[in-house]
Amino acid sequence: MDLTAITDRGEISRAYKRFAKSLKAAAKTYKRVVGWQGGSEEHTVHWHAAQRLSVVLAPNPDGNRSWNVFGTVDPLHDNSLGIICEINFPHEGVDRRIAGVFAKADDGRIFVTHSGKIGGGRSGIGKSAFTDAYRGPDQWVKIHWPHSGDVTDGLVISELADPHLVEHISYFVREVERFKSAAVNEQSGLSGDEAQKLSQAVTFTPEFAGEKKPYKPGSVVTARCNHGLVVSALRDAIEASRGQRRYCCGNNRFRDLYIAQGPRMLALFEVKTDLSSTSVYEAVGQLLLNGADEHRRPISVLVVPGVPKATTAARLERIGLRVLPYSWKERQPIFPKLAQILCDI
Repeated sequence: MDLTAITDRGEISRAYKRFAKSLKAAAKTYKRVVGWQGGSEEHTVHWHAAQRLSVVLAPNPDGNRSWNVFGTVDPLHDNSLGIICEINFPHEGVDRRIAGVFAKADDGRIFVTHSGKIGGGRSGIGKSAFTDAYRGPDQWVKIHWPHSGDVTDGLVISELADPHLVEHISYFVREVERFKSAAVNEQSGLSGDEAQKLSQAVTFTPEFAGEKKPYKPGSVVTARCNHGLVVSALRDAIEASRGQRRYCCGNNRFRDLYIAQGPRMLALFEVKTDLSSTSVYEAVGQLLLNGADEHRRPISVLVVPGVPKATTAARLERIGLRVLPYSWKERQPIFPKLAQILCDI
């Protein structure tokens, strides 16, 4: 999947206005002091409570860039806010010091991308470390730069026109938060396992899996972004339904989501963003292989947007796989039949 960087001033300006409009919509606004290493200023903060995302937008702070900063602290309860990360864009041309880039696919769709350059003023926090740590490898694409012919790697955060833009940016911000927390914990003398546990307590971020060949290029990237939203929503729904049961949700490089009790895996979930035969076959293999190492095979669940064909559903049942359909309501995935799955755990 390749994209082309947008460098024209007028085109960037139009894209930025759409970006800012989406991030202001439905947000509560506050006047708060935003602080960073070496300074602070009062700004208008846009707060998205459902996504726990704070946004400050400064279109023309200085020089050839916008200044867009993001955090996770509720401004209702804090008068001074810190910064988790920035997604800034040049006003025109090429400036590799600025991490944000609007980039276009061959079909005309515009995407919000990031170079992976993460600041923080600490050792262990930078582009190469973040690139290695980011748990969404299929979101990395090649970005072609007009005129120079250069090609760089970029991380796709969201399609600009996607109604889930706020959710996708929140996902990216929390992944940066997880990465920075892990780096700080390592410097504090915690073991790798301890740092990983603490970083996972801050946020939950799943793997992005699979190449959806039937899609047009722009849709491929959008599907990969939505994958993270579905897994995160499923994890939240499971945690909310847990009650007094003593299990927890986890994920790793190979498993989208699993439910564990102590060392035992009780249920394994594989999420797909379409019902194509390619995705179903891929999910079957992942569920069977990734649950094979368990002493007692976990309940294996295929999570898909809708209900498979009757013949496919029957075959899945014969090989011991469950199906959990999901749909979208108010920009959030919902899982009407989740309770049936959890009852069997």
